[in-house]
Order: sequence, then C-alpha cells, then structure tokens
Amino acid sequence: MPSTASGIIDLVRLRVDHSSLTDTQTLDLVNNGQRRIQREYPSWWQEKILSQTIATVTGTLQTFALPTDMKAPGTLFSRISGAYSLIQYQADLDGLITEYADATGVTAPQWWSQWGGTGYLFPVLSSALTTEHFYHALMPDFVLTGSNKILENAPEMLEYAGVAEYYEYLSENTKAATWRTKLADAVTALLKQQRRSEEASRDPTPRTPGTVRRRT
Repeated sequence: MPSTASGIIDLVRLRVDHSSLTDTQTLDLVNNGQRRIQREYPSWWQEKILSQTIATVTGTLQTFALPTDMKAPGTLFSRISGAYSLIQYQADLDGLITEYADATGVTAPQWWSQWGGTGYLFPVLSSALTTEHFYHALMPDFVLTGSNKILENAPEMLEYAGVAEYYEYLSENTKAATWRTKLADAVTALLKQQRRSEEASRDPTPRTPGTVRRRT
C-alpha cells in the first residue's frame, strides 16, 4: 500500500505505461482526481472542528471568519462556561438582517448564516463568544511526499482517479471511462462501509424528533 502521493504516482504510471509526464505533472492529475472525489462524495475523513473566539463588532452586523477549507457548513455551537448551546442555521441572510436590524446585543446568538465566505451571527454579540464549528472540509492538494486519510484508507480511489485523468489527458476516452467506472465502484463500496458503521453505532432507543436524550 502506498504511504505517500509519490507511491500513487508510481501505480498510475504502471497502469498507463506512459512516461511523458513528470512526477509533478502526474501529481497534478492525482490532485484533480482527489478534488473531484471530495466534491462529489461525503466522507468522514473530511470532518473537522474549528474552535474560535468571536470578538464584538462596532458595526451593525456581527461577522466571523469561516474555515478557509470549508466544503460545507455543519453545526455551530456557542460555548459559555463549558456548556454548549446550538446556534441554528438560517440560509435566508436577508431575512435575518431585516428582522434583527435593531436588536440588542446578546451573550449567546440564536441564528447564524453565511455569505461570500463570511459568517454572520444574530443578534449581535454583547461580549466575546467562544464557538465550535463542526463542518466538512476540502483536503489540501498533495505534495509528492504527502499523505492524508484518503490515501491511508482508500488508496485505490486515488489510483483509479489518477489513471482516469491520465487517459483523458491522452485523449483515450474509452480507457478513461473504464477507470471512472472502477472509481465509482470503489466509492460505492466506501459509502456502504460508512453506512454500515453508522447503522451499527446508532442508538436503538426510540425518541421524539426534535429532542435529545442524554445517556444515563
């Protein structure tokens, strides 16, 4: 099993049997494949947590920095004296701005939204707030000696994606389609594995939707 991206490059070269591209150029193809995999499919390996302290603002809108590697927003919590409180997400930023335009500052906001890479809290804060954001991230591109959870746990996905990208570069679309099919099958197997794990760890005790039952 390859331990670094250079090992994936060796496998790609072995499958394609073509050596006109340098390692760096082939790495670009592997990175193209990785980005496509990450954008098309969800994965536990993309889950991250960002803890940050949000300062108060002097303007009318309370903003905060979103993770620069965020693929999709997740759940945002405020943390006050060690206790977590959910800040609900609302996609309708215009509606929140209108509704909370003159609202008094609070220690724990009720809603959050995002626009253009910036997060917004409503109402505005009356004091600095510690938050934790659970979100899905896009992994950075590989360097030749680099590795990540995809490479560690499912290197065949990167291999298949890299070979498909290489064949597309060579305009051998029929061969590329074959490797795209192999990649899709590998991803399907991964998603089945994750689904089985989720179902195995699920609490079987019924509960009313919208409530949280604490373990005793």
